[in-house]
Amino acid sequence: MSKTPDQVLTSAEAAKELKVSISFLAKARMNGTGPAFIRCGRAVRYTQTALEVYKAAQTRTSTSQYTRITSRLPAAKAKPSRPKRCARSDEPDLLDHLSASISIHHDT
Repeated sequence: MSKTPDQVLTSAEAAKELKVSISFLAKARMNGTGPAFIRCGRAVRYTQTALEVYKAAQTRTSTSQYTRITSRLPAAKAKPSRPKRCARSDEPDLLDHLSASISIHHDT
């Protein structure tokens, strides 16, 4: 099959073309470091042109040209903490609201 620049490939076909795993492409999509892709609903597709542009951008002549993208990597694998909610002074307290609601129903 002849490949044209406008040809649309599945993730499996793109992975085969780039000689990487499908998982690598999925992670690269999440990190924004992979080839440009098209999303139609849940389907992910790559154009042949996008793969060629990606390959050209990844081409190096020396290992010193490699620059690591650290801003997109998580700092640590610590469990995220839930933010503590502080009641604002202008918000009525939930217990006050409930007790007022209960006393209204008992008074009727």
